[in-house]
Parts: sequence; C-alpha cells; structure tokens
Amino acid sequence: MTFTDRSPLYAAVHEDGINRMLRHLRRQRPSLFNYATVGFTQYLRPLLCAPIDATDQVLASGQPLFTTEQPLPVIGAVRPIGLEFCLQVTDATVDLHPGDTLTLPPELGTLADQQFALRASACFGLGCPADGTLRNLVAEMEAAAAADILATRPTANPQTSPRSTSTSPAFAAGDSSAPDVVTAGEVICFCLQVFGVGHIQWTTVAGDPEPWLATRLDGLEVVDIETVPPSGLEDIVECYLKQVVELGILPRLIQPMERLMFDVTRMLQDNAPNVGQQVTLVPAAVPADVPHNPAVEHDELRVYVKIQARRR
Repeated sequence: MTFTDRSPLYAAVHEDGINRMLRHLRRQRPSLFNYATVGFTQYLRPLLCAPIDATDQVLASGQPLFTTEQPLPVIGAVRPIGLEFCLQVTDATVDLHPGDTLTLPPELGTLADQQFALRASACFGLGCPADGTLRNLVAEMEAAAAADILATRPTANPQTSPRSTSTSPAFAAGDSSAPDVVTAGEVICFCLQVFGVGHIQWTTVAGDPEPWLATRLDGLEVVDIETVPPSGLEDIVECYLKQVVELGILPRLIQPMERLMFDVTRMLQDNAPNVGQQVTLVPAAVPADVPHNPAVEHDELRVYVKIQARRR
C-alpha cells in the first residue's frame, strides 16, 4: 500500500529532522529559549546559569540573545520591589512513537500508540541581593510602612502630641511607582529536566471553519529533584522567602509608641482637667534602666516604658 492510496497528498517529517531544527533554532534564535531581566544585559551577563550558544551571525548582527522579562516581584513588599532572574532552556529533544530515543521516567510509563515524548533541560537563576543591600532595603521598607501608618493617624492635638504627622515624599502612602529592581549580589542557579508526553490532533480554533493541527499534553513529569545536580533549589527558595519576610512582613509589624501604649496625657486631662504637665512616653534605656527592651523571656514579650513630664 502506497502512502497516497488513502489520501491524495502525503507529508511527513522524521524526528531526527525535528530535533535538528530545534538545535538550529536554539542557536539562531536564542531569545526563544532564554528569558531574563534587563540586568543580565548589563552587569549579570557572566552570571547566567548556562552560556548562550549562538551562531557567529547572530552575535555579529547584535540580535537579542534573550527575551527581556519583568523582575520577579517580592510578594507583599511594602512598596514594589523586584528581583533579577533568568530562565534558560538548554536542550529540547522530541521522540515520536514507538519511542526509541528517550527513556521516560517510570511515572509516564511507555509511549502509547500515536503519542510523542519531549525532554527539556532548563535552568532557573535568581539574583539574590547582598546582605548590605538587604539591610538598606529593610530601612526603606520600614520608612514606607511608617508613612502608611502616619497617613492613617487622626489629626493630633498639638498640646498632647508633639510628634509631627507629616510623611516622607519618598514613601507616600499609595505610591504606585514602577517596581525597583534590587541589585543582585550573586545569581543562584537550579537546573532540572522535564519530560512530557502528548499527541497531535485536528481541531477548530475560534470558530474558524478551517481545521488546525493542535498539540495536546497528556502527561508531565519533573525528574526527581534530588537526582539533578547541582541542587540550588533550597538556596533559591531560602533567598526568595528571606526577601518576602524582611521586605514585606516584618516592616508592617512596626508600631509607633502611641499605638503600643495609652496616651497618658489625654487620660490625665480627661480625669484631672487641671493637670499642668505634658506627659510623654519613651522607651526605658538599655542597659541603664533594664537589661533588655523589648524583652522576650518567660513566655512573654515585654516592653518597658518611662513616663516623662514637662510643664506646658
């Protein structure tokens, strides 16, 4: 039986041709396989997880080596902050049924009739800021959180609260400026392999009467992480969580003195209108007054405060 006995037109492409095309495409259009933030076009280029293999013609023409992406947002940060990152697909191989090129992981079984398999190797890199950079950012986040608190505070009585309620223009509440990209001190990389199986079918798209060839995914499996060296996943997760905690959660926990303690002056004026003193609260000094302030001890969080009075 010839190929055209059941159809007037026949076309086919061998998996070797598909894989050869993928290799050429990866070298001639590297931006389709490499994604990174703008910092990798500047000071982070040597820290890419994998060298970008491009043809001499691509390098000479100045074509982009990767697609520029927005920074990875630090979830919950007091003001928009983003981290540098890169995602690189370093290899892609297709295996058509009966499946004699790739060895699938046990979770995907064997390649069924009319299925194809795909293996892709990819690396993810996160630009982790240096400790000094993070300390400066923590101070900025606390200032921004304080501005939000001051902006929602009722107008104070100048006789009972000498503290100004003005906010810093740099950290005005509701500031919707573009995210600031944090300077990376290092790039932590993690690489893994992903396997997939699928099939191809004719379908309709968006009501178009013409049939379309569509690819469907039947299964996906990531190779056991512990078997893929180097394992930088733990370091990446720790770095990112550190930014979320220090730049998002902890700065929102700061509180001014008057929110921690009652307003002594107002209380005295309400109960003894003839009181002639301005009373303020200040933290007890360490170690002159107490060994620790605040203190975490005996299953308690303790805050020691001194009362200062001055005549108006």
